[in-house]
Amino acid sequence: LLEKEIEMSLFVVVTFDLKDADASDYAFVKKKLEEFGLVNYVTTKEGKQVNLPANVYTAKFDDKDFEKSVELRDFVDSHLREILEERELKGKYFVFAGRNWAWRIKKV
Repeated sequence: LLEKEIEMSLFVVVTFDLKDADASDYAFVKKKLEEFGLVNYVTTKEGKQVNLPANVYTAKFDDKDFEKSVELRDFVDSHLREILEERELKGKYFVFAGRNWAWRIKKV
């Protein structure tokens, strides 16, 4: 029997609403999130990129870097807060990090 190393990853979802922000503020946050590895699409098993709703970003992180989901959540939260504070942006955001995830995206 061959032993196979199972690739384990943590999935992160970030979404946000900015208060009194303009298009350049959203573009700034998007650029910074992309530099950090968060993107506005998901990739199917077949390798196709599917765009997400505006202001929703995702990433996969190797679970070897984070022992618990809460550690990754706090890491992303801290980075997102730095991005918003850098431009003195206000609003609210949501950060999810977890293992054993499944997603679906559909159009209505």
